[in-house]
Amino acid sequence: MRTTFYVANNTADLDTITEWTGNQPNAIQLHGGYNGWSDWLGSVGWIDRQFTGVDIDTMWSIPLIPYGANLAQAAVGAYDDKYLAMAEQLVAVNEDQDHIYVRLGWEFNGLGWNSSSAVGQADEYIAAFRKFVDICRSVSDRFVFEWCPNIGKTDMPAETAYPGDDYVDVIGIDFYYNTAWHNPDGTKAFEHFVRQDYGLQWHQDFAAEHGKPTAIAEWGLNSDSPEFVRLVAQWAENHDMVYANYWDSNAAFPGQLSEGQYPQAAAAFLEAFGYVEAGESAARLADRYGSDGDDIITGTAEADVIDGGRGADRMTGGDGDDVYYVDNAGDVIVEWYNAGKGGTDTVYSSVSYKLADKVENLALLGEEGISARGNASANVLNGNAGNNFLDGDGGNDTLRGAAGDDHLMGGAGNDMLDGGTGADIVDGGDGDDTLLGGEGNDRLLGGNGRDLLRGGAGADRMEGGNGDDTYYVDDAADSVVEWYSGGKGGNDLVYASVSYALPQNVEKLILTGTAAIDATGSKGADSLHGNEAANLIAGLDGDDRLYGNGGDDTLRGGNGRDELYGGTGHDRLFGDAGDDLLVGGEGADFLDGGYGKDRLEGGNGDDTYVVDCFEDLIVDWVGNGMGGTDTVQAHVSYTLGANLENMVLLGTGAINATGNAQGNILSGNGGANVLDGRGGDDLLEGYEGDAGNDRLVAGEGADFLDGGYGEDRMEGGNGDDTYIVDSAGDVAIEWFGFGRGGHDTVEASIAWALGDNFEDLVLLGDANLSATGNRLDNLIRGNDGDNLIVGAGGNDVLYGGAGADRFVFAKGDGRDAIMDFATGDVLDMSALVKAAGEPSVWSCEGSTFIGCGSDVVELAGIAPAQLSYEDGLFHLG
Repeated sequence: MRTTFYVANNTADLDTITEWTGNQPNAIQLHGGYNGWSDWLGSVGWIDRQFTGVDIDTMWSIPLIPYGANLAQAAVGAYDDKYLAMAEQLVAVNEDQDHIYVRLGWEFNGLGWNSSSAVGQADEYIAAFRKFVDICRSVSDRFVFEWCPNIGKTDMPAETAYPGDDYVDVIGIDFYYNTAWHNPDGTKAFEHFVRQDYGLQWHQDFAAEHGKPTAIAEWGLNSDSPEFVRLVAQWAENHDMVYANYWDSNAAFPGQLSEGQYPQAAAAFLEAFGYVEAGESAARLADRYGSDGDDIITGTAEADVIDGGRGADRMTGGDGDDVYYVDNAGDVIVEWYNAGKGGTDTVYSSVSYKLADKVENLALLGEEGISARGNASANVLNGNAGNNFLDGDGGNDTLRGAAGDDHLMGGAGNDMLDGGTGADIVDGGDGDDTLLGGEGNDRLLGGNGRDLLRGGAGADRMEGGNGDDTYYVDDAADSVVEWYSGGKGGNDLVYASVSYALPQNVEKLILTGTAAIDATGSKGADSLHGNEAANLIAGLDGDDRLYGNGGDDTLRGGNGRDELYGGTGHDRLFGDAGDDLLVGGEGADFLDGGYGKDRLEGGNGDDTYVVDCFEDLIVDWVGNGMGGTDTVQAHVSYTLGANLENMVLLGTGAINATGNAQGNILSGNGGANVLDGRGGDDLLEGYEGDAGNDRLVAGEGADFLDGGYGEDRMEGGNGDDTYIVDSAGDVAIEWFGFGRGGHDTVEASIAWALGDNFEDLVLLGDANLSATGNRLDNLIRGNDGDNLIVGAGGNDVLYGGAGADRFVFAKGDGRDAIMDFATGDVLDMSALVKAAGEPSVWSCEGSTFIGCGSDVVELAGIAPAQLSYEDGLFHLG
């Protein structure tokens, strides 16, 4: 089994470990960056340069994605190019190793700090994990991948995010023994780690079920417990683990053994993991212990551990990274060196204590409600299990409350404050601070400066104060308060993973995660951003900017001059009151500017626009069909702009619709409308069921005109036009003659006679109607009723259709052909016989011809013997 160490990505920690253990470790663990893609991609090369000339095996911990990225996007391949670049870097910096060991997307089963959290998105995590593995293996077969949950149940069952046996080579686990949370007895604490849900025993059982070796990817302790250390070593050895990696650092967790802050645990580590023989470890520690009296203890130029014991002691550390133990309010610590020469010093105190000058760090011990105060330097203050007061004073400080209901004050400087568990008060003071509430119902006070406030679990109250503040909301009961207005409080931002309404004096809201949640603005000028799901985003008052981003979103501007951007998805945008800008983006969007002079831009997709002001402007930049088929719904008279296809008039007002050079569909409303198609092949329709007297003007192209109910005027213009007639008061006009107006058709559900310049007439339905042609060569088709069909002048082609039809033929009607003469039909030539005498009957090529002078009727497919004749009437039989 390998024993490896986390070395905080620098050689100084490696040198410290080597000096402590007496040997350079055979491997170290390095962590890739997660603060954006540039940090994620650039960190591997940067870390490799820090270890130039160091001959040691490296093991890499790489986040699946950095902060700001999205697991759902990773799952569908949006970051494949970045994964490929990372794979190539890892190969380049590990060219001398047999294997490239990657712990990928670790500690995914908690929300916590992790940019790769799978909570609520296990399927996306699995798909992204597989993407990364497949891409790396396409670059090199030397990759070994570890899947590593955190110990315990945390925020999700770990196994629900298992990527599968084909994608995992080793199953790791992370755990830390923290006396603020766990049993102070190291043996009992370890037994809990073994038996708890998703503990060490589960880890072994799950790995065995999948046939995988195991590893302890991270472990550490903040207790001087040799028993716990020995039990970890024994567990790792008994289960033949690939490696056990110790967190030898005070960054994020105060567990550094190499500096001697836990002397008994450090000695046990050296023995248990085989660095020294039993009994030799004490020689590695430069300890200084006092008596029960008032002692004066002076350290060396090395890293000393000084414990004055009981009494009011004076402790002087000298050079080196010194550790002091304080248990008396009268203890005095002296560090003469400054400018970094005195090392980084740490005090462990079981009483309230204020750091002396030139001492950097202070950790409270026990469970009493005591206080820790910093100095003018950059301090790290850690609370204990009680209710603590931590005051950073000056400098850029780090304060951690741990357990209990703590009060943290950052003071001056750019501070990081973490309340931990309990109901905490976290006050940043001056400077650009980071405030973390942790668990419990916390109160966070940003103070002056550009602060970041994250309440964590519980119903938290966050007050940013002056400056440009950033808030993270993850509970519907969280509240954000900005006391300053009129720009005095800065430009503030809320990131919310739940539905949220901006309070007064906060300017910007960004929804996070993948849940379909809502964003609501305030009375001010807000900037509201959706996530990748379907969001409802409402600006309310003020001049707002709304961004839907992914998903099928609904955006409502409210009062004011608003800008609405739908993004991808099929979005619904409502400007409401004010002169608004609506941009649909990708997808089939619905844009309604509401009251005011609005600008509507649909973008790609089949978009729908609602116009209620003649000054509304619609812009569809994408032409040639790339912008989809767009429809305007108009409450006022309107003319279609370029790249718009269709228009529907709304309401009952007498308003008009005018097309453009494209093929349009123009539909009327319940009033008397003028529908003017202009160029293109248009379809003009009156509103079905209305009694409006509409005017339809087709213009150029092959147009379709349907006035609907009412007495409508339809003007076809040029092109092959089709008219729908359903009222005796309808008027159909073709202005162009002699073939210039195209070949035009009337489809009638009433008796109809073709006007000038019309070619065809088709009866609809099954009513008994009459159809009359004109002087042109007409095509007339009857319906399913008993029709009266008169071809009139010209050489006509006639179809009676179903029913008993009567074809009337008079002098001067030309040469007509009846194509479906059948039993029950009558050819009425009585007027022609009276004027020109008895007809002649002859056959030719299977049809019967009946003529009087120059007027001739052809009965297609009928033999003369089939006909009966009497008084100018012909019928079959």
